[in-house]
Amino acid sequence: MRSLFSLFLFLSISTITFAQSHKPVTWDFEIQKEGEDYIILAKAKIQEPWVLYSYYTPEGGPIGTSLEINSNQDSISKSGKLIEDGKLIKEHSDMFDLDVSKFKKEATFKQKIKVSDKVSVVNGFVRFMTCDGKKCLPPTNIDFTLSLKR
Repeated sequence: MRSLFSLFLFLSISTITFAQSHKPVTWDFEIQKEGEDYIILAKAKIQEPWVLYSYYTPEGGPIGTSLEINSNQDSISKSGKLIEDGKLIKEHSDMFDLDVSKFKKEATFKQKIKVSDKVSVVNGFVRFMTCDGKKCLPPTNIDFTLSLKR
Protein backbone atom coordinates (compact mmCIF):
# COMPACT_ATOMS: atom_id res chain seq x y z
CA MET A 1 0.00 0.00 0.00
CA ARG A 2 2.83 2.34 0.89
CA SER A 3 4.65 1.71 -2.41
CA LEU A 4 1.39 2.27 -4.33
CA PHE A 5 0.98 5.64 -2.60
CA SER A 6 4.61 6.54 -3.39
CA LEU A 7 4.09 5.66 -7.06
CA PHE A 8 0.91 7.75 -7.20
CA LEU A 9 2.69 10.70 -5.54
CA PHE A 10 5.65 10.47 -7.95
CA LEU A 11 3.38 10.36 -11.02
CA SER A 12 1.33 13.30 -9.75
CA ILE A 13 4.41 15.44 -9.13
CA SER A 14 5.90 14.47 -12.51
CA THR A 15 2.70 15.42 -14.33
CA ILE A 16 2.43 18.75 -12.53
CA THR A 17 6.11 19.56 -13.16
CA PHE A 18 5.82 18.67 -16.86
CA ALA A 19 2.67 20.76 -17.27
CA GLN A 20 4.31 23.78 -15.61
CA SER A 21 7.63 23.57 -17.48
CA HIS A 22 6.34 22.65 -20.94
CA LYS A 23 6.44 25.79 -23.09
CA PRO A 24 6.04 24.87 -26.75
CA VAL A 25 6.06 28.58 -27.75
CA THR A 26 8.76 31.04 -26.68
CA TRP A 27 8.67 34.78 -27.33
CA ASP A 28 11.15 37.59 -28.00
CA PHE A 29 10.07 41.23 -28.08
CA GLU A 30 11.61 44.36 -29.56
CA ILE A 31 10.56 47.84 -30.56
CA GLN A 32 11.64 49.81 -33.61
CA LYS A 33 11.23 53.49 -34.38
CA GLU A 34 9.48 54.32 -37.66
CA GLY A 35 9.24 58.06 -38.26
CA GLU A 36 7.24 59.52 -35.38
CA ASP A 37 5.75 56.12 -34.48
CA TYR A 38 7.06 52.81 -33.14
CA ILE A 39 6.51 49.19 -34.12
CA ILE A 40 6.32 46.44 -31.52
CA LEU A 41 7.61 43.09 -32.80
CA ALA A 42 6.60 39.90 -31.00
CA LYS A 43 8.57 36.96 -32.39
CA ALA A 44 7.37 33.43 -31.64
CA LYS A 45 9.43 30.24 -31.87
CA ILE A 46 7.10 27.24 -32.04
CA GLN A 47 8.19 23.67 -31.24
CA GLU A 48 6.96 20.91 -33.53
CA PRO A 49 4.24 19.57 -33.64
CA TRP A 50 2.66 22.62 -31.95
CA VAL A 51 0.95 25.44 -33.87
CA LEU A 52 0.14 29.05 -33.08
CA TYR A 53 -3.11 30.55 -34.34
CA SER A 54 -3.54 33.70 -36.40
CA TYR A 55 -5.14 36.79 -34.90
CA TYR A 56 -7.64 36.51 -37.74
CA THR A 57 -9.25 33.30 -36.44
CA PRO A 58 -12.98 32.66 -36.91
CA GLU A 59 -15.35 32.72 -33.95
CA GLY A 60 -15.92 29.29 -32.44
CA GLY A 61 -12.34 28.23 -33.12
CA PRO A 62 -9.12 28.51 -31.15
CA ILE A 63 -8.05 31.73 -29.45
CA GLY A 64 -6.14 33.82 -31.97
CA THR A 65 -2.85 35.49 -31.10
CA SER A 66 -3.24 39.13 -30.02
CA LEU A 67 -0.91 41.88 -28.88
CA GLU A 68 -2.25 44.22 -26.20
CA ILE A 69 -0.98 47.42 -24.59
CA ASN A 70 -1.65 47.66 -20.84
CA SER A 71 -4.71 49.79 -20.19
CA ASN A 72 -2.89 52.01 -17.69
CA GLN A 73 -0.84 53.52 -20.54
CA ASP A 74 -3.24 56.17 -21.87
CA SER A 75 -0.46 57.96 -23.76
CA ILE A 76 -0.06 55.01 -26.14
CA SER A 77 -2.47 53.98 -28.87
CA LYS A 78 -2.45 51.31 -31.56
CA SER A 79 -2.19 52.55 -35.11
CA GLY A 80 -3.52 50.20 -37.77
CA LYS A 81 -4.13 46.47 -37.70
CA LEU A 82 -1.90 43.74 -36.30
CA ILE A 83 0.41 42.48 -39.07
CA GLU A 84 1.49 38.83 -39.16
CA ASP A 85 4.68 37.56 -40.80
CA GLY A 86 5.49 33.92 -41.31
CA LYS A 87 4.26 31.00 -43.35
CA LEU A 88 0.51 31.11 -42.76
CA ILE A 89 -1.21 27.73 -43.13
CA LYS A 90 -4.94 27.70 -43.83
CA GLU A 91 -6.62 24.33 -43.39
CA HIS A 92 -9.57 22.56 -41.86
CA SER A 93 -9.21 21.65 -38.18
CA ASP A 94 -10.96 18.48 -37.02
CA MET A 95 -10.47 19.65 -33.41
CA PHE A 96 -12.59 22.76 -34.02
CA ASP A 97 -14.54 21.56 -37.08
CA LEU A 98 -13.79 24.71 -39.06
CA ASP A 99 -11.10 26.25 -41.24
CA VAL A 100 -8.29 27.89 -39.24
CA SER A 101 -5.17 29.91 -40.01
CA LYS A 102 -2.05 28.95 -38.09
CA PHE A 103 1.73 29.11 -37.98
CA LYS A 104 4.33 26.40 -37.48
CA LYS A 105 7.96 26.86 -36.37
CA GLU A 106 7.93 30.68 -36.24
CA ALA A 107 5.82 33.79 -36.62
CA THR A 108 6.21 37.51 -36.03
CA PHE A 109 3.40 39.84 -35.01
CA LYS A 110 3.84 43.58 -35.61
CA GLN A 111 1.80 46.39 -34.12
CA LYS A 112 2.38 50.07 -34.93
CA ILE A 113 1.80 52.42 -32.00
CA LYS A 114 1.66 56.17 -31.43
CA VAL A 115 3.15 57.52 -28.20
CA SER A 116 3.22 60.89 -26.50
CA ASP A 117 6.53 62.61 -25.74
CA LYS A 118 6.33 61.74 -22.05
CA VAL A 119 6.33 57.95 -22.63
CA SER A 120 9.64 56.12 -22.21
CA VAL A 121 8.44 52.54 -21.64
CA VAL A 122 5.73 50.43 -23.29
CA ASN A 123 4.12 47.60 -21.29
CA GLY A 124 1.79 44.99 -22.66
CA PHE A 125 1.28 41.33 -23.35
CA VAL A 126 0.74 38.76 -26.07
CA ARG A 127 -2.20 36.40 -25.61
CA PHE A 128 -2.07 33.12 -27.52
CA MET A 129 -3.24 29.52 -27.63
CA THR A 130 -1.27 26.57 -28.95
CA CYS A 131 -2.34 23.06 -29.96
CA ASP A 132 -0.53 19.96 -31.19
CA GLY A 133 -3.35 18.26 -33.11
CA LYS A 134 -4.44 16.18 -30.09
CA LYS A 135 -4.65 18.71 -27.29
CA CYS A 136 -4.54 22.43 -26.68
CA LEU A 137 -2.95 24.37 -23.86
CA PRO A 138 -5.10 27.06 -22.24
CA PRO A 139 -4.73 30.63 -23.52
CA THR A 140 -1.59 32.21 -22.09
CA ASN A 141 -0.46 35.81 -21.58
CA ILE A 142 3.23 36.70 -21.95
CA ASP A 143 4.14 40.15 -20.60
CA PHE A 144 6.64 42.51 -22.20
CA THR A 145 8.28 45.79 -21.22
CA LEU A 146 10.08 47.75 -23.94
CA SER A 147 12.13 50.94 -23.56
CA LEU A 148 11.73 53.59 -26.24
CA LYS A 149 14.82 55.02 -27.89
CA ARG A 150 14.26 58.66 -28.83
